[in-house]
Amino acid sequence: MMKNKPVILVVDDQLPNIMLLEGFLVRQGYEVIQSESGEDALEKLSGNRIDLVLLDVKMPKMSGFEVLARLRADTKTRRIPVIMLTSYNEIQVRLKCLQSGCDDFISKPFDQYELIARVKSLLRIKFLNDDVDESREFAESVINTVREPLISLDQDLRVVTVNRSFYDLFRVKPEETVGELIYDLGNKQWDIPKLRELLETILPQHTTFDNYEVVHDFATIGRRIMLLNGRQIQRASGKELIILLAIKDVTGRRLVEDKLKEEKIFIASALNMLKDIFFVLDLEGRFIKWNKAMLDVTGYGESEIAAMMPFDLFMDEDAERVAKAFEETVKEESFSIDTILVAKDGRQIPYEIKTSLLQRLPVNLP
Repeated sequence: MMKNKPVILVVDDQLPNIMLLEGFLVRQGYEVIQSESGEDALEKLSGNRIDLVLLDVKMPKMSGFEVLARLRADTKTRRIPVIMLTSYNEIQVRLKCLQSGCDDFISKPFDQYELIARVKSLLRIKFLNDDVDESREFAESVINTVREPLISLDQDLRVVTVNRSFYDLFRVKPEETVGELIYDLGNKQWDIPKLRELLETILPQHTTFDNYEVVHDFATIGRRIMLLNGRQIQRASGKELIILLAIKDVTGRRLVEDKLKEEKIFIASALNMLKDIFFVLDLEGRFIKWNKAMLDVTGYGESEIAAMMPFDLFMDEDAERVAKAFEETVKEESFSIDTILVAKDGRQIPYEIKTSLLQRLPVNLP
């Protein structure tokens, strides 16, 4: 999409030629910057936003070819379209213009309609490229804000782009990463059999894979547990596909989960050693946990207790008092009551019930 007031730098050592070109261009809505030498042109290129250059070939001191070479060597100006103006009709000169990196050329004396047509065509292409660059920069900025490491590969599994999180987590440098085969990264630390299977077998067949767990010992960062997500991204017609690989390091989370499992096993073992009944209710009064003593004393099985309410274990005349005790626990955080527990076989067992309100602490896993 064309921008307002495109800026064109006109470079010619003959001021009348500049004025003539400026007259044509201004009438078309372009802004013109004048330059009468190659040295001055390079200075204005570095200090202004230039969208296109009309560049005379034959100038004293610094020729148009020299200006073009300097312009193409600078990363900031190398993509600016250049139309070279020449009074030479020899095909060798025109070939040299194209071989030097110009985008088009016009012979003097030039036709104003041909000139304007070529200017419009090149500006249209230039602004489309600008839009592509802006979109790419935006996408890269978004990717670099993602906490999980991201890496894109070409169809030969060579690294195309990598986000900052990947560099930080795996302690690699861009010059050691981009363009390399993924299996060769980090002195072949990424030559992981499971990763080969995902990229070479599963992904080509299904185009995606989600949350595949890979465990690997890296020389630089030690053992890592990773969840890998992959996507094949089909680009525009004729272009190679891109593979996007997202990596979630769940090592810390798994350590926490394993610790919680160990603690649960320890607590369950400790509770099962108790001779007294122990059970946990949710706020609706349903049994959610109980120890072995509860099964032994009451005579009920696991599935039976799971289907019962707590007052089902006590004498009818105590049911209301028991229900009240649990209600008071929610308010007071603890309560105590003497009652009669009725076992499955009808035995009546005096019991003191002590209740406490448990606060479930949130666990934030990394």
